[in-house]
Amino acid sequence: MNLKYDYRSLSTAERQIYDLLTTFRIDTENYEELTKRSGFSEFHVKAAVQLLKLKGLLK
Repeated sequence: MNLKYDYRSLSTAERQIYDLLTTFRIDTENYEELTKRSGFSEFHVKAAVQLLKLKGLLK
């Protein structure tokens, strides 16, 4: 199941993580860098990455 979501329907955290991943081409498994750049906890970063993958926006 590969769903596509509208960018505007993403949460603030999901949008920020998505923007970081696409703008800076950070690896989706580089939680330390995503945590540092986003200001979110590692828990929230991991959750956002997993949700973006489930929504079909990341591989």
